[in-house]
Amino acid sequence: DIYIAKALLNTLVFTAILVPTGVLLALFFAVVLNIKDLRARGVFRTIYFLPYITSTVIVAIVFQQFLDDTYGWLNGFLRLLGLSPVPWLRGEGWAKLSIVMLAHWQGVGYNTLIMLGGLQGIEPEVYEAAKMDGASSWQTFWRITLPLMRPIMLFVSILGTIGVLNMFAQPYMLTKGGPGTDTLTLTLRLYNLGFGQTRYGDAAAFGFLISFLVIAVSFLQLRFLRSWRQ
Repeated sequence: DIYIAKALLNTLVFTAILVPTGVLLALFFAVVLNIKDLRARGVFRTIYFLPYITSTVIVAIVFQQFLDDTYGWLNGFLRLLGLSPVPWLRGEGWAKLSIVMLAHWQGVGYNTLIMLGGLQGIEPEVYEAAKMDGASSWQTFWRITLPLMRPIMLFVSILGTIGVLNMFAQPYMLTKGGPGTDTLTLTLRLYNLGFGQTRYGDAAAFGFLISFLVIAVSFLQLRFLRSWRQ
């Protein structure tokens, strides 16, 4: 099935983009929110987490209004600057970028809180010892914070991989898999097989293959990151 092949390719592309950038963004925001002198830290943490607990459907509708090719707020802003509008939802490549932005906006807050919990679990005495030894801020981050955060980064990356391999709501609400099959994902193809074409047997078999793929990719990722940790 050519559609399944395209859906697999798109899903792998989304995984390759969203998982590493999601881990890095979450780690960056967590480090910022962990600064002791940062004012209103509780407010910022709430703001970061709110998109995660907001309904994906509502978020997608807001993004549709924001990114609409003709009436979207973002293209309206570009017109004010004298720039040409961008086909965020109907242009090849641009549609993928729109889904990446939506997925990050909604998911980075949850990952940030997990990372923040990991940072706060590091004993302050470790940093005090590094400071007494004359380590700079960058050396402290690279040689202490990052190695100690690797288990948390592993956990976040595995969760992110599972989430992206099962991604459905974002492409369904924003692009319906278009333009063409540019944003068709595995679970969206599964939905089309079962509810669009009433091929329930094929959909059930395809769902089993998706589950196997999620398990296999997560296992390989776990093995790779464990070897990186050592």
